Amino acid sequence: QPQAAELERGLWRQLARLSLRPSNLIAGTPRDLLVWYWRRFEIDNLKTVLRSVHYQEAWPVVEPIIVDLGDLTSISWRSLAESGSVPAMVDRLQEGPYRRALDQAMPRYQREHSLFVLEASLDLAYSRRLRSLINSLHGRDRREAEAYLGFQLDVRNLLWAYRYRIFARLSPEEILNYTLHRGLRVDADVVREIALGAPLVETVRALWGDRLPGMAQLQALPERQALTRLEVDCQRYLADRARHARGGYPLHFGTLLAYLILLEAETQDLTTIIEGRSFAWPMERIEPFLVGNRG
Repeated sequence: QPQAAELERGLWRQLARLSLRPSNLIAGTPRDLLVWYWRRFEIDNLKTVLRSVHYQEAWPVVEPIIVDLGDLTSISWRSLAESGSVPAMVDRLQEGPYRRALDQAMPRYQREHSLFVLEASLDLAYSRRLRSLINSLHGRDRREAEAYLGFQLDVRNLLWAYRYRIFARLSPEEILNYTLHRGLRVDADVVREIALGAPLVETVRALWGDRLPGMAQLQALPERQALTRLEVDCQRYLADRARHARGGYPLHFGTLLAYLILLEAETQDLTTIIEGRSFAWPMERIEPFLVGNRG
């Protein structure tokens, strides 16, 4: 419903604005990490505009879909959307990590005319830079960044690998090509095992034991359904850690990261409720998709 879509867009616009504020409280590498983590909003918008240019959608169709970042970004989404072709759009991007990632994937895009190679290149470039900034931290800051953002990277890499195998039916070589390999628990060795057929539940138990909620239910589901369930379970685990962090000493890097995790979880749950209610779903049907225990 248009009204629901506009409300969701407003929620994510507010999330983007609030998510950048903690970077004003710190300096150095921790600040660089928070700013780069925030750039996931730019990445999402950039992928939306890429799709619109690829499918020749007009700007009035695209504008309501992207998250309005206002003066938080220097990128002109309209200029990109009106470029006429994907190569022309990439040429309009200013020099930087996004441009480099797309330039690297452009030859394959032009051969195969597949948006996937461009989106995957952006995701990998973003994730590698995030991993590098985490590795640049020391002491408690490093441990807390690992606990939140490092865990997110591990989960994302695992989900990529299984989705590429189960849904996209990519070859083991292609799965390795489109995943992260170093600096993670879900490294090249784990990805290789997934690509060669390792069962989902066994892999998850080997990585995290029984720490994640819902492991018993996960085991009873087919792998396609289990992947969706696992994503929610990992978000719940992370949000629960973030809630516990609020009860301790507040003046440290982990508090800011916990704030960002909880802020996004709340926005995601509000979006889920709005979408569910727009289809007249009862709360009993919506609740399994919620990250937080909202009562």
